[in-house]
Amino acid sequence: MRAHYVELQRCYRAALETDPDLHGELSVVFEVGGDGAVSNPVVDFSTLQGPTIEPCVLEVFGRLMLPPPPRPDMKIRYPMVFTSPATPEQILTVLEERYHLDRGPSSGEQKDESPRNDYDAPW
Repeated sequence: MRAHYVELQRCYRAALETDPDLHGELSVVFEVGGDGAVSNPVVDFSTLQGPTIEPCVLEVFGRLMLPPPPRPDMKIRYPMVFTSPATPEQILTVLEERYHLDRGPSSGEQKDESPRNDYDAPW
């Protein structure tokens, strides 16, 4: 999944152009076939209210090829957190605690706008 962060980041940056305060959580559920092809991606949960980010993220997931899973047609839930320099500090703190995230750069430095995730395919 990490190889596709650039594409997911593009979705987020495009959404930030229309809503610079956009931040939140997005979870996608999808199946991984025996050949590693992703199918049936759907948004399982979202606190994002940007009209463009969810379809863009689903498009990225629909093109994914992952390593073949240990059993065919495995279902995966993939949570993501999207933040920007405009994300309020109290929201960052809640998200970091909920997902056990490390903010990375020290306070005052620009935060990375990449989707953050501590979970990758379990195989």
